[in-house]
Amino acid sequence: MSTSRRAAGALTIATAALALAACGSSSSDTLNKSDLAAKANAICKDYNAKSRAVPQATANDAAQIAAFYGAQQQLISAQIAELKALKPADDVKDDWNAYLALNDQGMVQLNAIVAAANASDQAAYETASAKLKAFSPKVDAAADALGANICGSDSSS
Repeated sequence: MSTSRRAAGALTIATAALALAACGSSSSDTLNKSDLAAKANAICKDYNAKSRAVPQATANDAAQIAAFYGAQQQLISAQIAELKALKPADDVKDDWNAYLALNDQGMVQLNAIVAAANASDQAAYETASAKLKAFSPKVDAAADALGANICGSDSSS
C-alpha cells in the first residue's frame, strides 16, 4: 500500500474542489483567484491534517486498507461540503472546471480502491491504486496553477 497516503491526500484535496463546479455564483459573493486560493488552501490545510491522522493500513491487510480509504472518503465528503460554499468568479471558473474534471476521475479510482479492498481483490486494488498514483500529479498541477498550492503539490501542509 505504498501509494495510500500520498494518493489519498491528493485525491482528498482534488475531490474537495469538485463541489465548486456545482455552486452557482453571483457577483456579490464570488471569489477572485487569490481569495479562492486562500480559502481553498485554508480548507485543504485542515483536511490534510485530518487525512494524515487516519491510521495507515498495513500492507496486504484488505480490512485495514478498506477502512483507511473508507475514512478518506468520509473526509472528502466533509471537505466538499465546506468547499461548496466557495464560489469562484467568472474569470476563474474555467480553471476550476478543469481541476474539477480531474477530481471526478480521481474519485472514480478511489471508489474502485475501496470496492476492491472490500472484496479482497488485490489485483483490482493494485490497478486502481496505480491509476490514482499516476493521476495525482495532474491534480497537483491544476491546483498549483490556481494558486491553491496546499491543495496541490504542497499538500503536506
